[in-house]
Amino acid sequence: MKNLMITIIFLLSVNTIFSQSYIPLLQKANQWSLLYIDDSFSPEHTFKTWHTIKCQINGSIIIDSIQYLKVGGYYYREDTIEKKVYLRHETEQDAWDELLYDFGMIPNDTMVYYRNKKNGEIHYVIRLDSIRNITLGADFKTREYYISCKSDWMPEFNSCGSWIEGIGSYQGLNPKLKIGIDGDDFWYELLCFSKNGNLIYLNPDYKSCDEYYNAVNETPYQKIKILANPVNEKLEIELPGDSSWNSYAISDISAKVLLSNKMNNQTSFTIDVSSLHSGIYFIRLSRGDGKMAVGKFVVERRD
Repeated sequence: MKNLMITIIFLLSVNTIFSQSYIPLLQKANQWSLLYIDDSFSPEHTFKTWHTIKCQINGSIIIDSIQYLKVGGYYYREDTIEKKVYLRHETEQDAWDELLYDFGMIPNDTMVYYRNKKNGEIHYVIRLDSIRNITLGADFKTREYYISCKSDWMPEFNSCGSWIEGIGSYQGLNPKLKIGIDGDDFWYELLCFSKNGNLIYLNPDYKSCDEYYNAVNETPYQKIKILANPVNEKLEIELPGDSSWNSYAISDISAKVLLSNKMNNQTSFTIDVSSLHSGIYFIRLSRGDGKMAVGKFVVERRD
């Protein structure tokens, strides 16, 4: 009897989640404020820079009797019946629609992001792990989809972000930017999302939707030399310069810090990363005066 009641409660909760009306993503009332972060490093570019980009529907085009809406320089279309959102790609040789979101998925469903659709090269396989109802600003009720991803260099599913019905992702309208398809040295964060002029979402790491417009981080940072990459169990790094580094933090591609600790002044350093799954990670060193050093490495399990 107890097991029957648990099953009934579970089915009722699932039904509650999936019975809500679908919230379209491409609406003229929507505005996305994106924080563009350039983390590239060179002798000519020693500073992290960022600025705010505001996006909303600002045009449309008809292709093969289908309407596409222009947002931030890209063309998208949405099938509100199938609950799918597509991005339009066009080259001199080919044209295709890429599936960005499938809000009709249920837990354990999968979909594919392609690196190159024409030759079928897969970049990431996405798996929907769970869905929950959330309420954001202005009493905006929606659903958050928790997803994992894997690839040929990351054979196990690892958490790689969320989709938010009616908004997109925490990286803006294009969810791929979070998981590295468009570059490793720059990325986007969703700074704010507004609807009909009402603020729905404000990134908790920032204070306003415009505070970082054309801002420049005046603290230069250096590159960390990884002595052996890919890494299996031990990450060996050569510390840059003669600076006294106080601590390190290792994060995954979703910016979640997985390992951190204090460190002493030394020229080389070894970190046990045996607890990390195969995948791409970032290490950041810091010291008391605010200076930083950054590096990227790949964990590749041999078992």
